[in-house]
Amino acid sequence: MLKLLSNLDAHQRALAALAVAFIVFLATFNVEHLPFRIILTWNAFALTGIFLAWSRILLADAKESVVSAKLQDTSRSIIFTTVLLGHAEVYSRLPICWGRRKAYLAPG
Repeated sequence: MLKLLSNLDAHQRALAALAVAFIVFLATFNVEHLPFRIILTWNAFALTGIFLAWSRILLADAKESVVSAKLQDTSRSIIFTTVLLGHAEVYSRLPICWGRRKAYLAPG
């Protein structure tokens, strides 16, 4: 069973953790205190993700890990590029925001 769980890729682990969190959220439907329900749901999601990640770390074959890491390098590049573009977009708006701030703070 653990070997099966250790062969899940990152997307499948995230979906499994999301499914567990959804089940916990539905199971705590009778709890009236919403923040408590949210914390329980988040803890279920996080602990499931941690458990699945550690099962992958402890039970994975070294060769499989190398192949998986090489496959994930492409997605890391895409994520890095997306983050750079997002920061470029935010920083392109800074002069506009700074100009509005100066106009707002100007006396008169």
